[in-house]
Amino acid sequence: MRKSIFIIISTIFGMVLAQDAPTIASVDYLRVKPGKDAAFEKAVATHVSKWHGQGQWSQFGFKVTNGPRAGMYVIGTSGHYWKDYSERVTTKSHDKDWDNIINSFVIKSEGGSFWTYKPELSYKDQLLPMVQITYYYYKPGALENMMAIMKKYKSANEKADYEKSYGIYTKASGGLDQVWIFVGRMNDLSGLVPIQFYS
Repeated sequence: MRKSIFIIISTIFGMVLAQDAPTIASVDYLRVKPGKDAAFEKAVATHVSKWHGQGQWSQFGFKVTNGPRAGMYVIGTSGHYWKDYSERVTTKSHDKDWDNIINSFVIKSEGGSFWTYKPELSYKDQLLPMVQITYYYYKPGALENMMAIMKKYKSANEKADYEKSYGIYTKASGGLDQVWIFVGRMNDLSGLVPIQFYS
């Protein structure tokens, strides 16, 4: 049985999309203390500008505006090999600053997970200010069938020169395995068109 969770999130600071070869992304959801959103966003933006710029460890952030995690922030990184996580070197100043942000503003963290970007299934994927994310959960064995359908879906979009863009990710670790996500890229809410897939 298919079950989907639909959310809309908007960008609060820069994002680096996965490259052709390094396809691993990781995300975590953070709930910020009431009334602290603006201060949290400012602190994270300052942190990102200092330690996550060009040539440094990528970091992205969105605020969830709809769905079961509305009001939470998605913080993550993408465009990595698995070895990047084990070989990552940080400074004490970086770690202290991030720990201070978490301790000062965050009351809950959940959903930490790793995802594999699927460029062969994604279509015209690009950085836009907002994204529509839908999680799809499947019975054992149905995930591969759905990925085959998504290849046909991409091919049909290419033939029709479909104007929208999207990225496809599958779960690499953390939580249920039979899940994939559809990340629809949007400039604003006028691009919101929920897409339903069935297994």
